[in-house]
Amino acid sequence: MEEHRNIVQAEFFHVGGKNTHSLGDLFAECRERTSDDIELISGEMKRDTPTSMKIAVRFYDGSGILTNAALKFKALEEREKALATRIFSGAESRLRQRMLNFRASRLAGKILAMKERNVILAATELRVAYMAKEHIAVERPDRHFTLARGDELYELLEAAAKAKNVWFFVFEPNNLLADKNTVVAHAW
Repeated sequence: MEEHRNIVQAEFFHVGGKNTHSLGDLFAECRERTSDDIELISGEMKRDTPTSMKIAVRFYDGSGILTNAALKFKALEEREKALATRIFSGAESRLRQRMLNFRASRLAGKILAMKERNVILAATELRVAYMAKEHIAVERPDRHFTLARGDELYELLEAAAKAKNVWFFVFEPNNLLADKNTVVAHAW
């Protein structure tokens, strides 16, 4: 039953990523992606579809996979903060400091790998929700969510599959279109 499953809000970004090496590259990519949206940005044109830089969707986390991924990411972030506190405290010997730096480097690698997996995982779970004929909500320019129309679902799936980064938030069971939700965990 849908009411007893967590809600995932996945925000798929289409700018940035591994091949963006500077802010200049990022700004150029943003400019390129938004060149068709100039009228929308200036307020001259009204549209109910998301911008070309990001799409945000909500769907039920039926399997709990994204909830678990967000909780694992949260645990890694907490380990990273604790390690950084120890590294920057200056109370450790040089040998211990080197060991902590090595652990921090390995942990950073795990976090980066998890971020890459999360993009694929979120896009896959969105496709699973679509194939199971679950409700999928999409964010509109006014920041409210409405149920996605049948004609825009395929475009949402394609955009999610091509995303370069994802942030996702897991909310306690609630209405898919609710404006106020209680966060269980997040990953970005």
